Amino acid sequence: MNQSAETSVQVSPTLRLGSMFAPFRRGRADPTLVISETEVWRSAVTPAGPSSQQITFAAVTGDRKGQDHAAEPEPRTLVARSYGPGAQWLTDRFADLIGKPNPVQLLPTGDVSGAQQLTARFLAQHYSVASQSWQVPKSHGVWEATVAAILEQRVTGKEAKRSWRTLATDYGHPAPGPVPDGLAVIPEPDRLRQVPSWGWRRMGVDQARSKTLMRVCQVAHMLARLPELDFDTARQRFTSIPGLSDWSYAEMAQRALGDQDAVSVGDYHLSKVVVHSLTGERNGTDAEMLHLMAPYGGQRFLLQRVIESAGSKPERRGPKMTVEPHIYGP
Repeated sequence: MNQSAETSVQVSPTLRLGSMFAPFRRGRADPTLVISETEVWRSAVTPAGPSSQQITFAAVTGDRKGQDHAAEPEPRTLVARSYGPGAQWLTDRFADLIGKPNPVQLLPTGDVSGAQQLTARFLAQHYSVASQSWQVPKSHGVWEATVAAILEQRVTGKEAKRSWRTLATDYGHPAPGPVPDGLAVIPEPDRLRQVPSWGWRRMGVDQARSKTLMRVCQVAHMLARLPELDFDTARQRFTSIPGLSDWSYAEMAQRALGDQDAVSVGDYHLSKVVVHSLTGERNGTDAEMLHLMAPYGGQRFLLQRVIESAGSKPERRGPKMTVEPHIYGP
């Protein structure tokens, strides 16, 4: 079986690797993803086995270095080198991972009235800047995105990042290839089933989430087929699994399926950020957020990313949430 493969795609000259892969990163110490100014290293669970991928921009030729700065910038070439038993699988899906260019303008697909005018004005001011450094990815990595979404349910970001990091380093695989030190692959379904109950407790994962993880292990074959389905069917099948909500679907689909309309309804922070960015009001609700986004049906995740990139957070009032002590044993 081929253990390495390479491919390339042309992308917008304004695309930035950091912005493109930020949604995949679970904290600065994420052992499954390394992002620098010049390259990205990521690990992946593939049908063929644990694999890794290096993503860099091709060197700019001498002719292009000397081009007229007033001219329209030319597309750049993004190169992927994949390693391990799933190298060809990753290579075949690299164009999907990078995604399609975002529309030049984000236009409403429905009537805009009342408070929704604020959304249109925000986009007129921020969209062209905020949208050109990233594109909506379709990584096909449903397994990784689902596991991460489950670990992030009902806990602080700090707790979820710690659980993800421990799961990858203590129970996963070293990533194959000439990878940076410490790059790891999270455990595949069969390996995840072997994590003992005390292992989940030491990771700070409660029984409800560990049970959900065991359920998705049993239907991993179904999850692997979700990228082949339309979004409505994928959502229905995904959320039919006990413990997986519309929020969990959105967090997975934004990364693995390329769903441009998957809004993270039920997120602790998102509605507050969206409503504050568009109206200046504090303590926004999901209902208010969805009302402001309504004219952009089919593109609401694009809108969410623009607001997260260019918007503002309401001023913090009161103490931070307490992180519960979940660690047991030595």
